[in-house]
Amino acid sequence: RRYWECLFIERPSAHARIHVGHYVVGLTYYLVTKDAFAVRHVLAMLLFAYATVHQHRCHRILAQLRPAATDTAYRVPHGDWFHHMSSPHYFAELLIYTALAIVLRMPPVWCCLLVWVTVNLGTTATNTHRWYRRKFDDYPAHRTAFLP
Repeated sequence: RRYWECLFIERPSAHARIHVGHYVVGLTYYLVTKDAFAVRHVLAMLLFAYATVHQHRCHRILAQLRPAATDTAYRVPHGDWFHHMSSPHYFAELLIYTALAIVLRMPPVWCCLLVWVTVNLGTTATNTHRWYRRKFDDYPAHRTAFLP
């Protein structure tokens, strides 16, 4: 959100400059607090970004299957992770929750949440997968329901 505001909301002066003292203190802070920011944070952020991008792509693919609100036809989604799974947007959701759990060091409540998300979305994905296979004779046989 903050980056978006910097790009599209703020109108800084063309002559505005950061004071060298602020710059040095800011860099020093991140160097001194390196233990607070571990490799797992970087990996979790990368996983979060990766899953978010794919979830967005999958949602767009699903939205494009019905170009008009009056269109009632069902179609088989293709592209991105749909090559491997029937409900890849659910798998991406699980990865997003996993990334958050990694950042939080997997407290018990997050472990329970991950189990719930896996069971809930996995069940829904399995039902969707079965429906696709019944509805479309040419549905790709190699696709899994939820997990690659």
